[in-house]
Amino acid sequence: YAAFAEVNGVYIFCIGNELSSAVNDETAPQWKSLIAEIRTKFSKKVVYSASWQGLQGYKNGEPEFLWCPLYSETDYSAFTAFPVLTSNGQTHGTFWGSETNNLNFIRSFLEEEFRTKRKKFLIMQTGLQSQLGSELEPQLESDATISKRIPHEGIQELYYTYIIESLGKHPLCDGIFFWYWDTKPPEVVIKRGSFSPENKLAQSVLNHWFSS
Repeated sequence: YAAFAEVNGVYIFCIGNELSSAVNDETAPQWKSLIAEIRTKFSKKVVYSASWQGLQGYKNGEPEFLWCPLYSETDYSAFTAFPVLTSNGQTHGTFWGSETNNLNFIRSFLEEEFRTKRKKFLIMQTGLQSQLGSELEPQLESDATISKRIPHEGIQELYYTYIIESLGKHPLCDGIFFWYWDTKPPEVVIKRGSFSPENKLAQSVLNHWFSS
């Protein structure tokens, strides 16, 4: 895959995503060896996307991106991010399952990473379904027809705006991957309550940000 990425002009090669049960201090040497081997075939940026959640019973349950042992070998501090919004649409910036991991803390951590390791950060996955109720559990995917949630484009629009304003515009952020843009034809996929921002209010947020 690394050789394929090299010949096809890929800019960033991600070796894994949210593998907190497999990436730890004990297995770190094998992963670092893999990264070194990848670099013999791929000349651009190499990243590992750490989880925004913790692993019960390991490192006191702290989010993986705070203790990821692979950041010393990668080109970015990369991680997934699904901060929660309150029911009235105002963010309290708390990461799911944690009272201390608010975005001010996370920004401070990332700024320290840059100061000590000279690495910017990437948000490798973030997003929200356009349904009322998703703002409290943004990482979960639910079928609106089953959960009885009401489709609501405004919630998704607010979430995209919040992520861009709080993290995307940070001078150390080199990019965000929004989960997700559906590549199937519109007539095949019902997008009204899905993660995809296509043809919704959230798309205008992306259009404005990427064109400004």
